[in-house]
Amino acid sequence: MSAANAFTINKSSVFSAIQDQALNSGRGERRLGLDGIYEDFNLGGTTNTFNVLGKHLRIGDAGFESAGSFPGDIMEVVWYKRALTANEQSRVNSYLAVKNGTTLAEDYLSTNSSVVWSTGSNTGYNSNIFGIARDNITVLHQKQSTSANVNQKLVIGNNSSLFNTNADNTNNLTEGQYLLTGDNGLKQSLTTPLVYTAGTNGETNYRFESIWKAQNTGSVGTVTVAWPKGVANLYLVQSTDAVFDATDTFTSMATEVTVNGVVYNTATATLGNGQFFTFAGYGRAPAGVLTSLSYWYRADKDAANTGAGTDVTSWNDYFSGTVVGQMGTNDFPKYTDGAANYFNFNPGVNFTAGTQTLGNVDVRTFSADSYDVFTFTKEGMASGGAFPSIFRSLVDNSLLTGGLRRWDGLGIQMNNGIERLSNTGGTTDAGVFTSAGNFAATIPSIMYHTFTANSTTRALNGDANFATTTHAGTGVRNLNGGHLFGDSQFGGNGSDNRGFIGNLGETIVYGAGNISLVERRRVDSYMAIKYGITLGRVATDHYLGSTASATSIVWDGSTAATYNNNIFGVA
Repeated sequence: MSAANAFTINKSSVFSAIQDQALNSGRGERRLGLDGIYEDFNLGGTTNTFNVLGKHLRIGDAGFESAGSFPGDIMEVVWYKRALTANEQSRVNSYLAVKNGTTLAEDYLSTNSSVVWSTGSNTGYNSNIFGIARDNITVLHQKQSTSANVNQKLVIGNNSSLFNTNADNTNNLTEGQYLLTGDNGLKQSLTTPLVYTAGTNGETNYRFESIWKAQNTGSVGTVTVAWPKGVANLYLVQSTDAVFDATDTFTSMATEVTVNGVVYNTATATLGNGQFFTFAGYGRAPAGVLTSLSYWYRADKDAANTGAGTDVTSWNDYFSGTVVGQMGTNDFPKYTDGAANYFNFNPGVNFTAGTQTLGNVDVRTFSADSYDVFTFTKEGMASGGAFPSIFRSLVDNSLLTGGLRRWDGLGIQMNNGIERLSNTGGTTDAGVFTSAGNFAATIPSIMYHTFTANSTTRALNGDANFATTTHAGTGVRNLNGGHLFGDSQFGGNGSDNRGFIGNLGETIVYGAGNISLVERRRVDSYMAIKYGITLGRVATDHYLGSTASATSIVWDGSTAATYNNNIFGVA
């Protein structure tokens, strides 16, 4: 394929190649296809090196003008001793795509050329296409499926149960049945308000921004719809149109099923032809500030341990259920119980060495080029080595190794250093710089970091922002990587960042955009009350509760100015 349609690293793809003549080393026409995008080449006038040499099929090392064998996994190879027609090429691609959960940029065809997914009729919903099907002529019987695309979690299976493998699944489809679905490409998290109070699984306040559409061929009946556990009060919501409200069909997903070690919430339903569906739940957010929220790590919630001083082997984000765990063979941080002199009787995660890590490289930390990060740390932090990191973002999940800058998308260091590196090339590489303002030396720090593509600012314990650092050039953009706490050196990845030594109580990531000034004050107030911190600017900005109205003031600093010292309480 040309550079415009190049292979994507760490992505499953359907590749096809048609040569129109049988002469060895002939210079005729070639038609190459990659995930439903096709290009024609004449080898007499192009440098594209696809060619046929000899009469025998070889898989792997070509032994001819090649750097070596293909460094990846091959699921299936189909070889025809003739040139296929365009229709035949699309039919074979469709078979492979349905079987492997790969998204094509063309109509999906059954073996009799029926359109089982129409990209035209489903305009706007052609992202992350996958589904289940039975087509006996091509020996296709996919009884449960998910999209092979990065960060896709939805699983659909025929009938009322799921299995560890498709081969184990006994829920047979009927010949000719296809159920395919695609989504609108938007956020698969609770971001859009949707209040529903009549269900058996509790009330909802938000739904996913992502909406899926189904194309049902052959009347596929009951299916199991599964989403990884982590969203509170989860419902499957079905609608005849793309507008969702409380009158639509809500099906509880309280049932839990474990598939390959992953716990899913499930519902059984029939996804009719042309039907739309999404998911709704109860979004928990710091001080109710849900807009742009991506991750919320709390040491008092879902930090897996067996007692004080033991390893924290994983840490679930309280908002979406993302799990950070062991990276390579790195050691774990330790769990510490709360006390009067430790996080106001709340527990913490204690990084006792610069080689300890918790991380996840299966998610995208920042979905926008502007974002905010809150960290809450205890005084007395120390360096665990070079570039001692509290929190880091990977530049791109497809580039895990091979360079010491891979983990420099964003680096927040205990020595007040910040690192930022763009994922789009360009002219912006912030390197390591010291942003204005320091962590507190004698008390814990609620440190607010706010970023745009070309600027970095932060603020301490509710006070006004420190001076802004401006980044010249095209900006830090399109970060597409996961994140970690502590050491980013593991598995021979080439990174040069060690972790910090110190205690972390909470980290909140608004990865989909900057929050407002009032929203920031609400989050600061939540952490200040929880951890016994007296905020700055109390006389003017007060302490705020979980709504933005004036009635949400829970400490009015203007009427109690004499007493704006050593503020604490319960809530």
